[in-house]
Amino acid sequence: DQLPFTDHFRISFSLPLHLSIKSACIISFRNIKDIDLTSLSSSITTLTPDLSNSPNDLVSQYSNGLASILNLFAPIKSRSVYFTRSAPW
Repeated sequence: DQLPFTDHFRISFSLPLHLSIKSACIISFRNIKDIDLTSLSSSITTLTPDLSNSPNDLVSQYSNGLASILNLFAPIKSRSVYFTRSAPW
């Protein structure tokens, strides 16, 4: 069997490619998509600030209370990820 005539020729070569794996990067995230919104709303309404405090203290109390509730419903999770190439941005 003879191959049909062609003007294309196969070129074969090998190149050493070294992909450097960068060190692990730790990412932190919360899974907020599965939060029961009714329970979350109920927990937020139970926050009772001490009204005798200054406005700054009230904001701090409310912020800490919201952070505690968020940690209860969607705790922070961390994962190690590895990238072979850095993102273009």
